[in-house]
Amino acid sequence: MTSMTCGWACLTAATMLVTGCSAEPPDAAAPQRPAAKVSAAPLPASALPTPVVRTTASAAMPAPVIPAELASAPKLVYRALDTGVLVAKSTLVTRTLQRFENQALLTEETQISKSTTFAPVVGPLEAPAIRRYLGTATTTGTVTTFALADGDAKLVFACATGEVRVASATAVRKPGRRSECGDRGVWTPAPTQRVVALRCGIDESPVDPSFPPDRREEMAFVAAPGIEFLFVNDDCVMQGGGYRFIAANGEVAAIRPPGAL
Repeated sequence: MTSMTCGWACLTAATMLVTGCSAEPPDAAAPQRPAAKVSAAPLPASALPTPVVRTTASAAMPAPVIPAELASAPKLVYRALDTGVLVAKSTLVTRTLQRFENQALLTEETQISKSTTFAPVVGPLEAPAIRRYLGTATTTGTVTTFALADGDAKLVFACATGEVRVASATAVRKPGRRSECGDRGVWTPAPTQRVVALRCGIDESPVDPSFPPDRREEMAFVAAPGIEFLFVNDDCVMQGGGYRFIAANGEVAAIRPPGAL
């Protein structure tokens, strides 16, 4: 692959594509080779990645005052869609990350679909519940640590540049092989592009840019409109997902081919 250097500026300027396409990500149970190393310019933050710490706000808090420079800063976007026949309500979470010098803002929009049908598309989404986490971004070497808060709710995560494999915006998941269980599914159409993203650890999983991507345990931010991690839980028919581009208009694409179930 082509060697490159990428920091916050180039991540926000445009989505960076690595030459060539890759096949469908390997099955999680199969041995995996380390992800290709990406040369990244110092993108800030702690020498060691820091896991996320979450707490629940005890009471409603006034909206944070967001500095104008931060509010107008370039946006990196990551979206996660959890859906499938075993999911009572599909959940779409869109996270938009902005940074100006050592200030940072993460806007989190959560939408729920009441639809429980087996249709290839997710049903109508409710109006988003919005949270805005405001705080700092500290850089050390190639790692950036974000320490953010929305009232009493705190969010801390560490990030570094790395590759993710991204399918087209209209790609859908279908079973890859017929077996009793354990099928992660594959993309159709199958080709994916290797994209340089800001990979961040969430919950108790620290970021590790050398670890193979396409995991639910991390976020991957690229320039708007961003990328989406689609996870489809169709019981033993298929349980798995991966990254696909978000359409320019932000619409949610189909999740599986028509008549797949």
